[in-house]
Amino acid sequence: PTRTEFLFSQDDVALRLEFLSPADPRDLELLALPVGYLRAEIACARPRRIELYLDLTAEWAVGSSDRRVTWDGRFRLRPSQPRLFRETHNWPDWGEVHWAAVDEPAASYVGPAQDLRRAFAEGKTPDRDARFPRAASDGWPAFAHVWELGSVKGPVTRRALVALTRREAALFYGDVCPAAWTRRFPDGEALVRFAAFAAEEIR
Repeated sequence: PTRTEFLFSQDDVALRLEFLSPADPRDLELLALPVGYLRAEIACARPRRIELYLDLTAEWAVGSSDRRVTWDGRFRLRPSQPRLFRETHNWPDWGEVHWAAVDEPAASYVGPAQDLRRAFAEGKTPDRDARFPRAASDGWPAFAHVWELGSVKGPVTRRALVALTRREAALFYGDVCPAAWTRRFPDGEALVRFAAFAAEEIR
């Protein structure tokens, strides 16, 4: 119930994508970990040169594409004007989205989604786009990780994770209640480092 798998194939190349949410109610610390994993496994019947591209867009950080988003070089996305305990279309207006490559080395790029995807398909290096803050719909900024896998035959795996970290979880009779994950981790970056290190054990 916490894992979804998709299998794609083209000629003799097979790509298996696994989306995992480590939500086990028997382990409260794991249940409190606001992380999702994406695992890609590629195999070929005969050796082929393979590159893998994964991205997400700035829409992950806001409840409406007209809301403004800001980010940094470590792919931490957040509303440019966060509003604590407010929502837009049932999406919290505060907190950060972390989009991290678990397996290195990965090349990382920021830019309009259409431009990044076209550049990858054409084997080019995209232009860097550092124009922020801006609306999530302004050029549809995307954040991509690209792995050069070389000649692939047997199964090769690469992983990424997305974490939605909000230190303030609820307002209870006027008191701000911190999220459960803050008892173990001082900030979202520490949480992401742990989640990346323990990815296979958690799986």
